[in-house]
Amino acid sequence: MARVIGDFTQRWPAVATIEFACEDVPPSDPATWEDHSFVLSRLFPADRRRGLKDRIVVYRLPVVARAQGEELERMLRHILLERINRVLIIPPDEYDEALNQ
Repeated sequence: MARVIGDFTQRWPAVATIEFACEDVPPSDPATWEDHSFVLSRLFPADRRRGLKDRIVVYRLPVVARAQGEELERMLRHILLERINRVLIIPPDEYDEALNQ
């Protein structure tokens, strides 16, 4: 995960303003807007009044269970890029290029 985040930070320095975490499994009480069948990651938007940065949490066991071997890094890249895009609003051409590396 660190290598993928490092790649994205080199491409878009603003990624360094986002906090990243990895937990084994999602909480048992998903948010109402989330698909209750599986949750691979979550974005917790910044709360400037409380001094909290944007935070992305990836859930390791569901990601590993859905990825197969070599696809793990590609899947992780896709999950992180999707969440980062919600924070930074990456131009579509840059998004596609980063996804296909």
